[in-house]
Amino acid sequence: SDVCSSDLFTRWAHLVLGVALAIAPVGAYLAVAGRWSEPPGVLLALAGAVLCWVAGFDILYSLQDIEFDRKEGLHSVPAAFGSQGALWISRGLHAACAVLFATVGVFMPELGSWYFVGVGMIAAMLIYEQSLVRADDFRRIDAAFFTINGAISLVFFGLVVVGRLLG
Repeated sequence: SDVCSSDLFTRWAHLVLGVALAIAPVGAYLAVAGRWSEPPGVLLALAGAVLCWVAGFDILYSLQDIEFDRKEGLHSVPAAFGSQGALWISRGLHAACAVLFATVGVFMPELGSWYFVGVGMIAAMLIYEQSLVRADDFRRIDAAFFTINGAISLVFFGLVVVGRLLG
């Protein structure tokens, strides 16, 4: 069940979870800077990237619950669109995530080339994550969900720091 049991009401509960986590970097920026980003699109792109990343991996993780969701009348992307449809939606969200992370770097050239190295690494990890899960084989969901997403978090943090320090 996703944030506030939104899966009782909408198949887009994965996006609700994404929004819940996407506001964290916005809130952190506002707390530190005391103002909205300049240009304004930086925070919107960052929040959008986090939203798409989280919703994409939550859809992957929820594939293993597809039969339970259908039996219990819970709404989820896999229950609504089937395994193959859910995989395509997750892939689209992860592609949008990579584009939005790159957009942050375009808006903030001070992050330097290391940031884009990180975005490339994240895109590669998202592609690998997607390759681990098939519509008829969910055995590697834990590796896709826990291992890859943990690595993505560390790569993003590390290369943002390096980009800020080295420009």
